[in-house]
Amino acid sequence: MQAMAPLDRVVEGLASKQAGAFCGRQAIQPDQPADLRSERRQPKPFSLGPIFVRVVAYDRPELERWRRQAQAALDLARTAADTTSSWACFLAEQGAQLALKGLLHAVGEHAQAWGHDLGPLERRAAAVFNPDWPPGLMEPAMRLGRHYLPARYPDAHPTGAPEERYTAGDARAALDDAQNLVNAVDDMAARLRAADQGGPEHG
Repeated sequence: MQAMAPLDRVVEGLASKQAGAFCGRQAIQPDQPADLRSERRQPKPFSLGPIFVRVVAYDRPELERWRRQAQAALDLARTAADTTSSWACFLAEQGAQLALKGLLHAVGEHAQAWGHDLGPLERRAAAVFNPDWPPGLMEPAMRLGRHYLPARYPDAHPTGAPEERYTAGDARAALDDAQNLVNAVDDMAARLRAADQGGPEHG
C-alpha cells in the first residue's frame, strides 16, 4: 500500500467529514440552497495523492492577501532599519505575524489565527504542518514577539524612548528572524498550491 506523504497528514486533519467543502468559517453542503451559501469564494477542493483522496479548505486568495500585507511591512522595515530601528523591529514582527496568520486562515484555522503573540502562532503552524514545518523557528518567533510593545511604547522602558534603546543591529536581527518565518510560510504555501493544481504524486 502506498505510504502517506507528510502533507497528506495535514490534509487528513483538515478534511471535511462529509461531501461538502468549507468556505471561510461556514460549512457548505452540496444540497444547501444557493442563497444560504457564503458570498466568499469557495475554496477549490483538491486531493493529495492517488489513494488518500480528501477534500480540503485551502483558501488561496485569503492566504495571498495576508502575504501581500506581510511583504509591505517587511519592505518598510528594511527601509527603516538604519534610521528608525525601533519601528523597523516592530514592522519585522508584524510581517511575520501577518504571514503566519494568513497561512492559518488559509487552511481553516481561524480560531488559532488570533492574537499578537508570535509564539502560539508559530506553535500552531508547526502542529498543523508537522512534519514539514521547519524546526527551530520558535526561537525567532519568541525574539520577534518581544518587539510588539517595547519597540513602540516609552512606558515599556524604565527611561528614555524606544528609539533610543534600539540599534540598526537589532533591526537587522529582527528582519532575519522575520524572513526565516516568512520563508517557512512561503514553503507551505507552495506545497498547497502544487497540490491544488494537481502537483506531483506522493509516493
